[in-house]
Amino acid sequence: MFAIMKRDFRSYFNSPIAYVLIGLFVFVMSFIFVIGTVQSGQADFSSGFAFINTLLMFIVPILSMRAFT
Repeated sequence: MFAIMKRDFRSYFNSPIAYVLIGLFVFVMSFIFVIGTVQSGQADFSSGFAFINTLLMFIVPILSMRAFT
């Protein structure tokens, strides 16, 4: 199992898919933080924590599809 995980991580970072998904995740979470800060007037990340489950529900299957095939 560890050998498969090691091979998958190596292949993710040799191709642009990991970098694209990390960038997408950071962009969406920072956008949610800015919108929540502008609306409430306080630097509060509670809206980000509420949305992170939904975002990861789409990102994790994309990363794990190669392991299922």
